[in-house]
Amino acid sequence: NLDPVLFSAVKSGKEDCVAILLEKHADINVVGAENKTAIWWAVECGRLGVVKYLLQYSPDVEVAGGHDDDTPLLLATKRKRVGIVYELIKYGAKLSSVDRFGDNSLHIALRNCSRDITDILLSNPRHSKYLYRPNKRGETPYKIDATLQKSILTTIFGQSMNIYYRRLLLI
Repeated sequence: NLDPVLFSAVKSGKEDCVAILLEKHADINVVGAENKTAIWWAVECGRLGVVKYLLQYSPDVEVAGGHDDDTPLLLATKRKRVGIVYELIKYGAKLSSVDRFGDNSLHIALRNCSRDITDILLSNPRHSKYLYRPNKRGETPYKIDATLQKSILTTIFGQSMNIYYRRLLLI
């Protein structure tokens, strides 16, 4: 395996080793096999403490890696890692990023019926525009929510707001 030593420390969750490597100027944005980075591996392995530590070193959180071309935010959303999604959004990860299917994080969160993650993703009112971005199959996150037995968006925005948006879809 040609992946850097930093990846091994990240995967194992050894924050002290990660700290030593970064203090010795290990490249935070080094890319390994399948375009995976240290922050990508921390998300994949569910290492919240390591994610928080890595974010202090300003990693590029928009590098897509793995089989589905997931950014760390997309991967965290797919893995339902609420705390990591929160940290990545706080850091400034972009909701506009999409995987190889054209899904953004809202498509994934709503398809997974993850209210907590959807709420975090929509914590910035400007992010609501991504509810109307279609993926490669023409699905929007809003349409995915409309197919759910219990609407997640209704619980977030309230009944009257959801009726308004449903009317917009019918126009």
